[in-house]
Amino acid sequence: MIGLSGPAVAKLFDPSNGDLDPDVMIDLDFSEDSYLNTRVPYVEKVWDTAKKLEQFGVNLGTLPDKATFGRSRKLAGSYKRGRVDVSEDISIVVHDWEVAINEGSWIESGSEQHAFLIDVAASKKSSASVVKHVGDLAGKVSQSLGEALNANVQNEWLVDGKLTLRLRTQGSFSKPEVDMLTKLPDVEGLIEDYAKKKATDFLFKHLGRDKD
Repeated sequence: MIGLSGPAVAKLFDPSNGDLDPDVMIDLDFSEDSYLNTRVPYVEKVWDTAKKLEQFGVNLGTLPDKATFGRSRKLAGSYKRGRVDVSEDISIVVHDWEVAINEGSWIESGSEQHAFLIDVAASKKSSASVVKHVGDLAGKVSQSLGEALNANVQNEWLVDGKLTLRLRTQGSFSKPEVDMLTKLPDVEGLIEDYAKKKATDFLFKHLGRDKD
């Protein structure tokens, strides 16, 4: 259920030629009891993509039936020729995660085509837990590799101290293509490769052979 209130300004005619071409500017507030039904393919696919973080010690939990609106509690943008363009971020809260549909995102009501840029941000508490988990993993590899992993977390993952994934979704809203723009290192794979290298170094050393 979504309740909206606020002003909308409509221009009915194209000023360049006088043709009827409605252009509606909206600046609406979500009511306190508004919520989104999460049992739709779009939300489920985005949530499944975010679950890639579980390899880094993140527990997203199960997707609740409802999501509420967060810090902005506003729907601002424009509607013209069946297309909605978002002019201010839309904030949605799921557990202690915030999902923001960013400014510049759009969707067409008829075709269901869309292009969203999304930030999925954890709480600072959960973010600190992830940083510690990756730090523990980094301690199992060489110093240079560990430093590179920690730098990746600081530079690629954290925004204002919060673990933040940036996603891009596009295509049909009911069957979206979801691309993760944030670079996630294969930490477990790196550690496994490092362990194999150490074992190979040990064998060559004790077999008295030089590596090619």
